[in-house]
Amino acid sequence: MDTNLFQIELETLKNQGEVATGDPYVCRKCGAVFNMYSQLGADKKWKCEFCHEENVLDIDDEERPQTNDVKYMIEAAPQQFAKETKEGEAQEGQDLNNTSAVIFAIDTSGSMQAICPGGLSRLGNVKIVIDKQIEEMAKDTPNRKLGIVKFGNTVDIVGDGSQNVESVAARFNYDKDFLMKNGKKQASVKMTKTIAESKNDLVQKVKEMRTAGATALGPAVATAIAMAGECGAGSQVIICTDGMANQGVG
Repeated sequence: MDTNLFQIELETLKNQGEVATGDPYVCRKCGAVFNMYSQLGADKKWKCEFCHEENVLDIDDEERPQTNDVKYMIEAAPQQFAKETKEGEAQEGQDLNNTSAVIFAIDTSGSMQAICPGGLSRLGNVKIVIDKQIEEMAKDTPNRKLGIVKFGNTVDIVGDGSQNVESVAARFNYDKDFLMKNGKKQASVKMTKTIAESKNDLVQKVKEMRTAGATALGPAVATAIAMAGECGAGSQVIICTDGMANQGVG
């Protein structure tokens, strides 16, 4: 079992979930989070499900997570946020120091047109979540970058949305070295704008997404990882897919 992988229903991405204040309780050894399935003994000891480390928790029953989707409202470090509201300075709640990137690898294969409970397609639910992330990032961390890589039969590099989409020919789906090199190259030309600058372009590119084809998941992930690697420390790749790869590497 690979504990670094998990699966969630796409419909749940737009749910609010349980809200808790303060920090989550984490394992002192591996950093795993105490959750609704964790067992706490009468002696207040929790044996981590991942590394089996015993942790002593000073936690009341009402503080225990009641659902598998908990959002912790953590107070941000005050030195990271400016209180001034003068022109050119951060507004309250903004973090201007975060310049890392988030690359969304979005599955637009034919299976993403399946309808979820509630009436929206799988891709439709993903679009709602991406739109929300664009809005929140532009407001809270305007100097970050957000990029998109979408994939069906082939990989399409949208980047920050300010330029034309770059399609990677299907013949390169099994060429990992090319995909990585091309991802690095494309990052230098398609990840040049901050989310504050590219917000409207990204919203439009998300709106235009349509489903078709197979699932070139591996090539998309290789491309997205290479792009994120060129965007500075702390950059992330988030994969939005409903199935297994059936095209290309991986």
